[in-house]
Amino acid sequence: MNCINIIGRLTADPETHQMANNSVCNIRVAVNGRKKDGDNWVDDPMFINAKAWDKQAEFISKHFEKGKEIWMQGELKIEQWEKDGQKRSAPVIRVRTCGFTSGKANGNKDDGDDFV
Repeated sequence: MNCINIIGRLTADPETHQMANNSVCNIRVAVNGRKKDGDNWVDDPMFINAKAWDKQAEFISKHFEKGKEIWMQGELKIEQWEKDGQKRSAPVIRVRTCGFTSGKANGNKDDGDDFV
């Protein structure tokens, strides 16, 4: 089973693009971890790319911006491409569902869309 659940903060505003029959939203999320450094615990963030389509893309575009916390659940995929003759790859979460962790985004009125 390929299922990943994360909570993190957007590192930039969502980038939404209209395709022929749907919309896609790209986001980058910082997920905070901790690690031991000598006698102290320090932050150890991990940066994760995610893509959402259609309803999820519209929901993220409408309610989220840089710094806003989001939870998401989806599948982990490895995207592959070629750049300058070199093959590259990166993990990406394909968002199935997502939502707020607390409160509404920037005072948006409650329209009942706490998650999609």
